[in-house]
Amino acid sequence: MGLHFFETMRGPMVDPDGATHVVDFDVKIEAANTLRFLRTGTARMTGVVRARPWAEDAVLEGSFGLSPKGMAYDFTFVDEDERLHSFVGRKNLDPTAPFRTATTLHSELRRGDELLATGDLRFDLNDLPSLATSWRPGSSVRGMDLGQTPMGEAAICPLDEKELIRARAYAEAVLVAGTHVPAVNDESMEGAMAVLGGMPSATQGMFRMALKALGAASRLRTGRRFESLDVTRRRTVVSWIGGLGAGGRGLLLLLGMPIKTGHFARRDYLDAIGVRTYDNPVREPDAPWMANVCTPDGLEPRTDLEADVVIIGTGAGGGVMAAELAERGLGVALLEEGQFRGRKDFSGPLTQRLQRFYRDAGMTFSVGNTVISIPLGKVVGGTTTINSGTCFRTPDAVMAEWRERGFPSEFSGQGFDRWFRAVEDELQIEPGDTAVLGKIADVVARGAEELGGEHHPLPRNAPGCDGQGVCPVGCPTDAKRSTNVSYVPRALRAGASLFTGMPVTRIHMRGRRAVAVEARGFSESGERRVLRIKARAIVVACGSLNSPLMLRDNGIRLPQIGRNLSIHPALGMFVRTHEDMNGWNAIPQSYGVTGLVDPRIRFEGFYLPPQMAGGLTPIDAELLTEWMDDQKRVGQYGFMVRDRSVGRVMRGPGGRPLVHYNLTPDVLELFQKGSATMAEMLLRGGGHEIMACIGDVGVVRTIDEARALATRPLKPWDLTSVACHPLGSNRMAANEDEGVVDFDHKVFGTENLYVADGSTVPSSLGVNPQVTIMAMATRAAAGLAERLGA
Repeated sequence: MGLHFFETMRGPMVDPDGATHVVDFDVKIEAANTLRFLRTGTARMTGVVRARPWAEDAVLEGSFGLSPKGMAYDFTFVDEDERLHSFVGRKNLDPTAPFRTATTLHSELRRGDELLATGDLRFDLNDLPSLATSWRPGSSVRGMDLGQTPMGEAAICPLDEKELIRARAYAEAVLVAGTHVPAVNDESMEGAMAVLGGMPSATQGMFRMALKALGAASRLRTGRRFESLDVTRRRTVVSWIGGLGAGGRGLLLLLGMPIKTGHFARRDYLDAIGVRTYDNPVREPDAPWMANVCTPDGLEPRTDLEADVVIIGTGAGGGVMAAELAERGLGVALLEEGQFRGRKDFSGPLTQRLQRFYRDAGMTFSVGNTVISIPLGKVVGGTTTINSGTCFRTPDAVMAEWRERGFPSEFSGQGFDRWFRAVEDELQIEPGDTAVLGKIADVVARGAEELGGEHHPLPRNAPGCDGQGVCPVGCPTDAKRSTNVSYVPRALRAGASLFTGMPVTRIHMRGRRAVAVEARGFSESGERRVLRIKARAIVVACGSLNSPLMLRDNGIRLPQIGRNLSIHPALGMFVRTHEDMNGWNAIPQSYGVTGLVDPRIRFEGFYLPPQMAGGLTPIDAELLTEWMDDQKRVGQYGFMVRDRSVGRVMRGPGGRPLVHYNLTPDVLELFQKGSATMAEMLLRGGGHEIMACIGDVGVVRTIDEARALATRPLKPWDLTSVACHPLGSNRMAANEDEGVVDFDHKVFGTENLYVADGSTVPSSLGVNPQVTIMAMATRAAAGLAERLGA
């Protein structure tokens, strides 16, 4: 774990002619490893310097040194004529005058061999509280600044021989051959290791720990190594672990996910049940606007540019802002950590696509009183590229709640109508085509009708969808109008520039003003690339989990950053019917039901292809085989809950977002009621068995068993839950005590730093948030363009 802090120095410097010049700089000092910093005293320094007439808000880079004798500040910067300047400063610590010497920087400014000025810069003691509170664990000096090379997209996990033997023993215990399900073999394990190898190193480490825990449990239960037991006794050990509560079930989920996914991704199994191959990519010539897309290979080792607006992120917020601003004539630069993927890329094995298009291969989870999966996109288009395309306006009742918090009257269905219509026209939103709703829609419609619920095809942004069932891993026909298909091309056609594969590591601030961004990436040959872009305004659009970290990492200190997170926790169930469902030939999320149970519950459905569903189904052995053999007749449906803003985001191990979130008692009660109603609805609609995915409930076969779920004691860890709509971690508010951005999306306390993504949405919505985020971004772009004179 590293550390960082921020410092500002200011003071007069005198040139050789005796003229005085005021020089000041704002710097971030950071070290990737705290212990190494304490040993060597050396850290990286970046920031902004103003030294008229030689520099006006120039980006600086250099080093900081700490020793018993004092502190050293050495950095360089270039002026508008690309001439290199160097600054050297020393604080000579004197124990007899600690405050004076610790706040006085004896400085020298040069251009080449020419001495430009000398003088003393000082630290204002009024800024001492800010300096003290700026010290934080963590650093943006991670992999690429440590000389490491980027990992491949599907690196193979290097389990040692003993670990592989135990992993295979576990696979043989939980996977049983059936009519279509094959026996575990080398191909199964190769697939499992490929899945595991694409996961973050921290997750791989947890998998190894889970293997050790499996071995310890076996010795505790049987006195023998797990891999030395026969298959029957191995299953006994696995069953015992599963009965240990949340920890045991979590351990089995961690072990089973890559192993089951690798096994059910085998082509012989998928062919046996009739799943298409997705191996025929559509290759099209690049559109002319693709000339405005630049990868690290197209950059010099160091590139400095200028723009009117820099936007970090290309999803529902960033993509919209880019198009709206570029079309108003502003110079826009888009920065994206992921790659630009097109139809030719949305093909091939789904497990590989998961690794290519998802952040950390989809292994983002919350921690708290349960573990909840929060999938995020890492690709041009962000999570819009890997969602199911469902689109709703913000409910009027939700906007009324916002107005009660002091929001302007414009935040209403009528006031936002023009922004909603602009988004709906661009996305071509319409109800899903009846021909590709899938058989699950028929089951749900029949069941909802019997229960008295309102039911309908869900509105989507996918005109011409042919129902291939793979929206969450990229639309192979580009029918879904995610921002990589809609807004980003609009921006590029209007002259915006897009830099892909370039994660932003720094926003350079000078006081209240954001001056420039710095991004770093690697060429295909592993050569480092550094891109700096100065701008009149900077927009952070990295999503609800990463935008708070971006602000914090760059010195923004507001009490609500990273707080107030809502996620729409959701639960899915599997239903077996007597008719072919073939979910892989339909819209993944096609049909909705309202008017049942509670307004905070929305039934919308979901779909995971068999290779992904098999990895998450909370059953093993013969029962798992029975359901996986019968996948043609298995449907999937689910619901989500409008939660309270109870979560929090902070920097975690490896620099990744750490999400803390607890399911509250009221949400648990809604899960009880929603589970009972959904199980009954699916049974009434034609299902004969429901896999509840709740603790040890197992299979539900009767209406009475379904209704009993409403009163069954439910613990947070009983749920296998997912949450696809993180919102609110930089929420919009009337003041900084309640939120992070004002009603113009500007970060409180700054002059030109904005946030436009799901993190600014003030509360949970109860509906899919894509249109809300886009409408808010459309409005934000109009206001920003006016302020910039466009």
